[in-house]
Amino acid sequence: KIIRYVQQLFAMPVERDPDEGDPTGEYAGLTNPLDKNIENLDAGKHIFIRECWVCHGDAGRGNGIYRQGLLPLPPDFGDGNYGTLQNPSYTDADYFCRISEGLPWSAMPSWKIHYDEADRWRLVYYIRVNFTQTEVRPTPNAAQVYPDEALIQDMPQALTELQIIEGNQAQYDVSMGAMAGPGKMMYLRMCAHCHGLSGTGDGWDGQYLNPTPANFTSPDVQGLSNGDFFSRVTYGLQDSAMPSWGEWMPVAARWHVIKYIQDAFITGMPQTASVYDGKVAANFVTLSKQDWLDEGHIISPTMGADLYTQFCATCHGDQGQGNGAGTQGSPSAAPAAYAQQMSDAYIYWRVWEGVPDSVMPPYKVLMSSGDLTEAGIWNILAHVNTLPGQTGGP
Repeated sequence: KIIRYVQQLFAMPVERDPDEGDPTGEYAGLTNPLDKNIENLDAGKHIFIRECWVCHGDAGRGNGIYRQGLLPLPPDFGDGNYGTLQNPSYTDADYFCRISEGLPWSAMPSWKIHYDEADRWRLVYYIRVNFTQTEVRPTPNAAQVYPDEALIQDMPQALTELQIIEGNQAQYDVSMGAMAGPGKMMYLRMCAHCHGLSGTGDGWDGQYLNPTPANFTSPDVQGLSNGDFFSRVTYGLQDSAMPSWGEWMPVAARWHVIKYIQDAFITGMPQTASVYDGKVAANFVTLSKQDWLDEGHIISPTMGADLYTQFCATCHGDQGQGNGAGTQGSPSAAPAAYAQQMSDAYIYWRVWEGVPDSVMPPYKVLMSSGDLTEAGIWNILAHVNTLPGQTGGP
């Protein structure tokens, strides 16, 4: 039975309609018996980040890192199909039944095997408040209190060989210190879709969230200590969708992300004049648009324009002049205007690999989630070639 399940849901999935219908039997007419308070909301968040975000995404948009290959895809809780606060189209019982029993012909698990009724109701509460937004948000009765051991944490620094030999075990697992390079990749994959590529809280998935994601360039964020950052990344922010990344993200990875956020959006990362000098990395020199087309693909500047707006315009601006809205007031200097007549290979290379020591990220990181694909990069490239001064090329 397990083999049959794996074959049909993962190895050879096809699109099916779960057709689960309305809750019946023991689930019919159920309402959430838990108190609608911050404690239950926060407990639901921890469970969601521990178990659910890998498919549903931490912003509830159905784009978690495991969504690729699943059919049907995980639902987008923010697509408006769940009704409104005044007129919800899904009841408590609808959510609770699906969480408890799973969905037929889908990869949605039966969570009643692992979580008791109270925890499953906490999940219902968290999803309805933060994602479908069909439940009233509770009012905190006190400010969030983080553990002292988290608040006193400081940015790990690289240790010398002698320090490691002498047994400085407290930082052994991060003996290289926090690094902005790995942090940039983690930020792109885990944070940018809510906080935005320029850190201003305008990410493509986070714009519907309420409260909105933090703007890292705002004064109240810039005054946070390293321990404050570590606490917020580890435990999240109560009464919001900010995840409790300590549920799974290694300590070293959390520090790398914090290091990148501070360097890029608080202290500033230096930007030089145009990095374009006509040279292309060796593994992109033979890039061929014609080969891509000959394989049956289609390149669409129109689709590329939409992707450019989502991933590029906030920094590069609508016309590639380096004057995007996300650069206004940013401590990191704006990118240079696009050089004239950049080659296709160069544009593709920079989108794929990013630019070291800058805020330009390596978009290959988004391939695993499907947020961006090879076809998407070709489409972005085609749109860039329509901008002033660009003619495309081999």
